[in-house]
Amino acid sequence: MYTAEALDLITSLEQKECDDCGKREVEWASVKKGTVICSECFCFHSYLGPSVSYLRHLRKSAWDEEHIRLVHALNSSNTNMIWESALYEGSTKFQKPLAQDPSHIKEQFVKEKYEKMTFQPKRGKDEDLENSLNKQLIACVRSDYAHVTLRLIALGADVNFLDPETGDTPLHVAARDGNCNQVELLFLYGADINAANKDGSLPYMVAKDYNHIQLSNRIYDFFFYTFDRFSFFMCNRKADHRNNQDFFIPEVTEKQFLIKTKDSRLAISVLPKGQFFDLCEDAFDETVRRENEVNWNMTKWAKTAKGPTNLFLPSTTHMSAARNQRRQKLAKFTPIQFTILLIDLIKDQKRRINGDPLPIQEAPRTQRKRNEYADYDEVAGISCSPTSGILPNSQSNTVDELNGRIWDEVLEMKERLLNAESMVLTVTKQNEELTKLVHSLQAQNINLNSELISFRDDLYNLKRTNMTRRMPSPLAIVETPERILPPAGIQHSFSRRDSEDRVDGGGARWRSNSNDRRNSNDHKMEKKVERRQDSMLESSSSLSRSSQIPNSLNREDVKNRVIQQSEKITRHIKALLQHGHNGNLDENASHGAHEIACAINSLITVLLPYIRHEKIDSLTDAVVLLNAKCNSPILDSMDIIEAAQAVADKLRLIIMDFC
Repeated sequence: MYTAEALDLITSLEQKECDDCGKREVEWASVKKGTVICSECFCFHSYLGPSVSYLRHLRKSAWDEEHIRLVHALNSSNTNMIWESALYEGSTKFQKPLAQDPSHIKEQFVKEKYEKMTFQPKRGKDEDLENSLNKQLIACVRSDYAHVTLRLIALGADVNFLDPETGDTPLHVAARDGNCNQVELLFLYGADINAANKDGSLPYMVAKDYNHIQLSNRIYDFFFYTFDRFSFFMCNRKADHRNNQDFFIPEVTEKQFLIKTKDSRLAISVLPKGQFFDLCEDAFDETVRRENEVNWNMTKWAKTAKGPTNLFLPSTTHMSAARNQRRQKLAKFTPIQFTILLIDLIKDQKRRINGDPLPIQEAPRTQRKRNEYADYDEVAGISCSPTSGILPNSQSNTVDELNGRIWDEVLEMKERLLNAESMVLTVTKQNEELTKLVHSLQAQNINLNSELISFRDDLYNLKRTNMTRRMPSPLAIVETPERILPPAGIQHSFSRRDSEDRVDGGGARWRSNSNDRRNSNDHKMEKKVERRQDSMLESSSSLSRSSQIPNSLNREDVKNRVIQQSEKITRHIKALLQHGHNGNLDENASHGAHEIACAINSLITVLLPYIRHEKIDSLTDAVVLLNAKCNSPILDSMDIIEAAQAVADKLRLIIMDFC
């Protein structure tokens, strides 16, 4: 049963949002990461395994109250920012999924966050930096800021760093100052509880010397933490260490199975210390997997949502292929078989601590097939047939251990080779697809270039036609075929133009009193009216007004008009650039481009007799490009600003050439 304080902390955690997707329904917590997650994200965590994500159900799992306080303290300090620091800094292309996003997006995010460590701070490789982090860790564990300690560990600080002066580890320092959360966090991340300082004191002794009795007892319990979890998994009871009970071993009634697994227990007893604790670690991860599977089936999501599909412990990269295979075979054990394996591990650990001798192996009565106990034997890591159980220091056992190690390396190399071949095939396939895509893009680029050249030719011809077109005669703007005489003031200019036409020999003579001329020009006047209407609809019609410039303007008058028009264009360009910097081009881009185009056309009307057509064409192209950018369905402020600046540059060159 939990205390009232622990229940309040659990309730507080349940009211938070999922740290992976933001969903409000939180039911699970990651003990080492200090994060809380929803049931959907738990399914993705289960694919990673307990060694990557050690999860517990907030209500249904058997919690240590010290772990509840630690998770609450870490989560309240927003330690999720440690594992998602790249997202907050904006230094990654990934985005955090939302509660309504598809499952495959959430699964990919969980994989990147917890397995590949994509978003957490990058570990430093410089030796000076590592020493600095270790010294900061020693200083930080004196405080209550467990989240800062967690960040230092994520950056690469060593939880077993020895202080050069005192020989203390961070666990010694935290125990001396009585910081319970710091002690729990250091233990979860692999702090050595057997490390002694220069005085020869272990961490639990240091806590006891400084009168932190409860913390000292807690650190002492760490010596039996794994085996206490085994006992609690089997019968919901643990050893009472306060009453000098270090191990609680349940009784097994399956005597027949005990006889069959006798050779396997002998094999466990001759395992070297390192292999024995590897087997204990694998069995611990299997108990966590089985507990979480049971707790998931008890939730309301088990009937409506797709639950964990991992039927065995997933492979981990830091373990050999042979060990990953042995870990996965643990899932094949029936409940009674797995229970007896846990009991054998507890008994053998008790024997090792007490220093009891190895059990004497009896001579084999019958030859048994090797595959009779294959699952149990291979999990233990050595051959356990009745004829191979030799005492640990014998030469045969050394050879077997060496052969097993070589076989592990061969399997690991084979797995790496298969992974490399698979990667090569994947890269080759991607290369072929990218090559096809490049060829397709090149073909499209050639077609677009051809179309662009054609458009430029058409635009050039159209502009040349507009510049050479004359303004229609005032006599052409009529509504009836009857003769309409111009006013007296304009009649003189018409007569002069008619005389110029006669001198040039271009066209028939105009006679005001000729009825034949009036009748023969009816059809021509209708065509001139249509040409006048078409000219008024064209965007570049202002160029045709060049013939209306009074011939009496001298160079100085033209210069003044050019200066006025250029100042007007400059004001319009500055206004457009200002809209671009302010971010309100959606409302003003089209109008600003139109104003610039009109002002440019008026300037070209004045400068046409004085400037070469190549420069006029260059300026006109820049104006056309600016109008295209400003009238595009999707406005790009940088493109519009560059196009406006190009117009300003072309205009400056023309003004300098004119002046």
